[in-house]
Amino acid sequence: SIVFALSTNVSEIATMFLAILAGFATPLKATHILWINLLTDSLPCFALGVDPNSSSDVMNKRPRKSNESVFANGGLTLILLYAALITVLTLGAFLFLPVKALLDAGSAITIANIAAQLEVAEILMRSQTYAFCMLGMVEIIQAIGMRDSENSIFTFKMLDNKMMLLAFFVGLIGQIAVTEIPFLINIFGTVSLSLTEWMWIVVAALSNVVLHEIIVICKKIKKRKSK
Repeated sequence: SIVFALSTNVSEIATMFLAILAGFATPLKATHILWINLLTDSLPCFALGVDPNSSSDVMNKRPRKSNESVFANGGLTLILLYAALITVLTLGAFLFLPVKALLDAGSAITIANIAAQLEVAEILMRSQTYAFCMLGMVEIIQAIGMRDSENSIFTFKMLDNKMMLLAFFVGLIGQIAVTEIPFLINIFGTVSLSLTEWMWIVVAALSNVVLHEIIVICKKIKKRKSK
């Protein structure tokens, strides 16, 4: 729960900081951040807190020392890796349209030109919607993997944690709702997305699963070498 919460919040800070540092418009509105913290941060954290921990070797591990840091045993590495991935995905989604517009126009891809594209109201609103939806999707997908960072996500017994299933579907439905229901679109300042746009957002967000599997493989290799 702590690693998940820190990695997601660090990514949100990094996304906003890097965009502002480059002189871009903000990728996320205040309402977006509040929605993310409420829906795709809080519920998954609760679900992780009550997870039964299906690791088969949990009782074979040595107890943690009372003064051991939460960042021990690779905790800090996990936070930084996930935070970096989420930041790259969110900023990538935000910059997709302005970069595409510059490429279509045959213009140079520079920070100044990108910033100028983001001054166009229509491009900015859709770009912010992309970033908002990407951040929400990648976080609810990451939460599933955070149940166990030492085993493949494909070995998880999903029905063991019904709270996580609830958090996932509430997050998914909520994220779609803010781009499809006119009342919510007006509140959050988003735009309606096509099925194609949603598909590439979901596919990109699934790279979080790839990172999870790479981490699992690396941990198993390290464990074999230590024996």
